[in-house]
Amino acid sequence: MAKVLAWLCGIVILGATVGHASWEQAFSDYEKWAQRKTFEWVIETEDKWKEKEGWEFLHHRPPSAVESESKWKEEEKGNRLVRHRWLLTIQNSAEVSYWQAKLLYSSLEGMTDENVFYNKDFCIFYYTKDREYHILPCTLYEGIPNGIGVDLPRLHPAFLAGAHPFRCTNIVNWIFDKKPPIFERLKGISPIIENNIYIFSVSGYQHPRGNWALEWALDAFHGYRPLRFSFVCGPRFEYRVLRWTQADGYWVPAEMLYTETNPSRQTSMRIKLIRIYPTNEPVAFPIPKGGTVVDLRLNDYVNSSNFSSSLKNQVGYLYIGHLPTKEELKRLAYQQGNLVPPETSRQRYSLWLFAPAILFFLAAAYLYFKNRRQ
Repeated sequence: MAKVLAWLCGIVILGATVGHASWEQAFSDYEKWAQRKTFEWVIETEDKWKEKEGWEFLHHRPPSAVESESKWKEEEKGNRLVRHRWLLTIQNSAEVSYWQAKLLYSSLEGMTDENVFYNKDFCIFYYTKDREYHILPCTLYEGIPNGIGVDLPRLHPAFLAGAHPFRCTNIVNWIFDKKPPIFERLKGISPIIENNIYIFSVSGYQHPRGNWALEWALDAFHGYRPLRFSFVCGPRFEYRVLRWTQADGYWVPAEMLYTETNPSRQTSMRIKLIRIYPTNEPVAFPIPKGGTVVDLRLNDYVNSSNFSSSLKNQVGYLYIGHLPTKEELKRLAYQQGNLVPPETSRQRYSLWLFAPAILFFLAAAYLYFKNRRQ
């Protein structure tokens, strides 16, 4: 009996190990493939706002939308339904990921195209009509804070751009003051396996939002691609793949549904794949010379919960063909009214510089005591 139990335990451990190797390798292979591709998606969004709480999102709207705010306030009684339709193009390369959301339709006046450019250390967000470029210390895995733009913060890079799912903290990090260790926790657990669906679940408590729970479901039938993602922290956020297609032997979501439910807002986004093709041309840097830049890179971490407070560390300048270093940013911040002086290098002095003075005082002391003895 003991031998049978040991054999069964060995089979379970071996299965878990093989499964881990399979999905980890699948994530890596798919991400490398996606980094050479351009994806085009059509996104149809429907937002239902409940009474006046819904107007809060307008505080980071494009300037041209200010004019329509009064029309919204006239309709604060009851619910308001808002629809958007976007054409999203994601240009991927090994170094960057450039997301350009072209607005095809909006029931809200004053909206405009939205763009975000990710590299390995930061991202650049801007509205096409506004042309003021905001640089944030956010990578593709982290996404941009909720409240910047309209729908871009909710678009998950694991589903739309092929990013490693477990490294992504998009949506999850909205409630954390610092980068949450989601990847480390997911790697350390064994999934529940149901009909070749691998389910990974983690949970915790984050003050002041309370309890939270995260779940990833991987579909082994479709190359261990994410089938479902859900995050609950009071509000509930969920991605679900509805249809699949194949490209170069890889399974890619052909249609997805994103839903978001909280006390003031109900959102649904239907996301459909249009086409995939190679990213042949180098992906262009979005800021032109002379462009107005608002730089937030002096903040170590920016997300939805600390975005407002991070604005006190913003630095404004005109782009001259390259971005300033952190030290240059500190000097610019000091010049623009930040009372914390930038760090300056301290000059080091050799002890040999003081040798003549030391010898002089030693000689004087010797002569003084010699004369006293006489």
